[in-house]
Amino acid sequence: NEDKVRSANLLQVRGTTAITPNPKYSVPTLEKKILEGSPETPVDANQVSIGDTVKYQITVPVPDVTGYNKYFYVVNDTLSKGLTYTDNLTMTATGFTLTADADGHTTTETGKYYVTSTANGDGSTSLKIVFEDCVNTFKGKTGDIVITYTATLNENAVITDEGNPNTAQLVYSNDPNHTYTGDTTTNPDEPKPPTNPNTPTDGDVTGVTPKDTVKTYTTAIKIKKVDNSGAPLTGAAFKIEGTALNQVVVLKDTFTKDNDAGTYWKLNDNTYTTTNPTTLTENSDARNKYVSETDKYTRTFTTETMGTGKTKTTVEAEVDGNGWLVFKGLEAGTYTITETQKPDSTYNDIAPFTVTISNDQLKDPDDADSAATGPDITSAHWKVVKDSVEVTAVEEGAFTFNVINSKGTTLPSTGGIGTTIFYVVGGTLVAGAVVMLITKKRMSINDQK
Repeated sequence: NEDKVRSANLLQVRGTTAITPNPKYSVPTLEKKILEGSPETPVDANQVSIGDTVKYQITVPVPDVTGYNKYFYVVNDTLSKGLTYTDNLTMTATGFTLTADADGHTTTETGKYYVTSTANGDGSTSLKIVFEDCVNTFKGKTGDIVITYTATLNENAVITDEGNPNTAQLVYSNDPNHTYTGDTTTNPDEPKPPTNPNTPTDGDVTGVTPKDTVKTYTTAIKIKKVDNSGAPLTGAAFKIEGTALNQVVVLKDTFTKDNDAGTYWKLNDNTYTTTNPTTLTENSDARNKYVSETDKYTRTFTTETMGTGKTKTTVEAEVDGNGWLVFKGLEAGTYTITETQKPDSTYNDIAPFTVTISNDQLKDPDDADSAATGPDITSAHWKVVKDSVEVTAVEEGAFTFNVINSKGTTLPSTGGIGTTIFYVVGGTLVAGAVVMLITKKRMSINDQK
């Protein structure tokens, strides 16, 4: 007889029958990717707006089940809290069909699989993709199994380099000498307690692949509304719009006086600090900036998801009590920001400005070096430019810049209509002076005759 085994030391002895080992070429593997663009390209990292859909692909080989009384093949997949599973998993295999089991694990059927989704306490989601009756389902089969599903980037998305990871790992049987039983635990909450013999128990011998992680990034901008001296201004509102905009989470800070639980102190410019003033030198410049050395404040973030869930959406929001406004959940693109409400009528209008966000996360597929290494998923690679000036200040993951409102008369800008009027009036006066000078000279000549 000729049987395939993973390695010679796991060769199953069958009485006195002579067996010629034919080792497997490799143990099972798992590859996780994000599918981007059209045509779809597999990548390790991407960047989107909140509300956008991310498409995932998992590829595993068809296992060799020869010599096993039972074989387990289970994909464990974890979505971080910034990703919402959309419950649309599909599967294809080379040369045969795998279909979803309508009753889950209640009964075992050949050629079927089922998916369970569990919400975890930390906000993440665990998917378990379980293949049923693997010995009969995969017997004599070869090739790859490709699993695809989508998730939506939600309001809990992380904007730092931590990103929003999705991690998958494969669990599989790896000892043909072992008699596998599977999980026969019953569920007392169901009228007919089902068993789940397609997943291993602690006593079943299994192997696992290395974890494979992909990441989705998104970013944010933080507007600080200030006057000419840098002091915060309240009452202003801004509108953001752009072709890459889907939904936006608007973040605002609220500071509440709480001397028992507070960890912040208020400064004279209406900002807050966590530095205890009593640790500073008495009567120092820094210590004199505190409104009070005894009043403490707690900080609370308020969030609101705004937008239609479609591209080319427009979002408008007012700055908070500190003059701050954060637009979170932005991807690469060009955005126009317009002040729709001034702090009060005494301040001058400001012109709309542009913010351009770029990202080199997706490497050039024609670049041999980048194609070999793949995208770097340890950094988001963001670059933010406001009106041709790069924004380098980052606060809690958000690219931060000041927007200044001034009071008083504003001189016409160079090249504007105001300068045109000055040029016309000035030119007219000069021309008039020339005419008068010529006329005066002629009159003087006539008088001399």
